[in-house]
Amino acid sequence: MLVGCNRLSDLVIGTVRTQSSDSLVTDSASSATAFACGNASGGRLGPIGVDDNGIPVASILEAAHLSGLRTGLVVTTRLSHATPACKTVDYVLNGYFIMIEASLLAYIKQYIDSHPDTHLLSAADHECGGLTLEDGYNPTALQGANHTFEYLGQLFGDYKGNKGAYLKDKLLPMYGLLDVSSDNIEALVKIAQDRGVGALGVAAGNLLASEAGLHWSTEGHTAADVVLYGYANKDALRAMKDLIGRNINNNDIPLYIEEVLGLSLADTTRALRKDGVDWVGRRDELHLVKRAGKARARGHDH
Repeated sequence: MLVGCNRLSDLVIGTVRTQSSDSLVTDSASSATAFACGNASGGRLGPIGVDDNGIPVASILEAAHLSGLRTGLVVTTRLSHATPACKTVDYVLNGYFIMIEASLLAYIKQYIDSHPDTHLLSAADHECGGLTLEDGYNPTALQGANHTFEYLGQLFGDYKGNKGAYLKDKLLPMYGLLDVSSDNIEALVKIAQDRGVGALGVAAGNLLASEAGLHWSTEGHTAADVVLYGYANKDALRAMKDLIGRNINNNDIPLYIEEVLGLSLADTTRALRKDGVDWVGRRDELHLVKRAGKARARGHDH
């Protein structure tokens, strides 16, 4: 629960459309470019930080840095992953611009309450899963899940004894699954052996979802809009809602940050290109990458 906030929904100010320039279902690279650079690019599995012609475009982080702000980037994955550029959470404070992936909004909200010159924006780069409710929807089945399967998977991987018994008697009850059949336990252990702990987590999640009456249409990206969370002091929050408190495009978010901080993405992009763009790679090579990515995407069940 958010401290000083009854519900996470209290921070909702709008929704975000996530499509790329040529596909309703975006790739992480395209959505990262939109979120970071204010530029809608296309191509499933395409390159990051360039427009549709393969020419580099500057990010809001670069614009903040060149304007004299101190900048930072905190991620839960490798820095070369597309998503960090997409900045799941942004906030600005006293001459800082910080992008934090997968942060806890409660702590940032507390900080803003005591530092009213700070703004918070949070949105996913795309929706995953395609969540729907089935007949017999029962959210109380989720109450017993007290740990993520990322944590439980680490315990499972480290355990040296009888994996099936450990899974049934120790781990799955902490995940809210209290009465899993022997056949399902055997199947889960085999999934872990054949495909790894990550696949085990997906399978266990599907069992829990089934008990709760939830259904996921895919394990990949979807075209659904995502929620936009925002927070600031009273006057700034009103201005934020006036500017972006509705259904917006993903590339509108850095344009809002640009306006609030008095930055110029256009000037930063010109500076980025001033010595030429040959270092990016040939555009025909980028188009080959994009075409190959589209071919792979067409054959993928996501």
